[in-house]
Amino acid sequence: MSRATKNWKTLKELEKAIQVYWSAKDRLPPRAVKIDINIERDLAYALKVKECPQILFLLGNRILYREKEFRTADELVQMIAHFYYKARRPSWIDKTAV
Repeated sequence: MSRATKNWKTLKELEKAIQVYWSAKDRLPPRAVKIDINIERDLAYALKVKECPQILFLLGNRILYREKEFRTADELVQMIAHFYYKARRPSWIDKTAV
């Protein structure tokens, strides 16, 4: 699978996961920002992004977690719930990387 295909699939799954939170009216949804590391090189350097796709979970100016593996929308929903809404940590999140 090409890198472009992986990037596209990851983006589509993330969009589905974010839509779950945008549809929920009981809480503010998290922000999601897509960057192109070839264009926004300074930002990619500051975030230490050297390969893609990656999903970064940020809180303020802190990186909470860096996900480099492909995740489904359902898995991403659980990860967002954990990092931003105090839900249980999904089993696939490496405790030592948090």
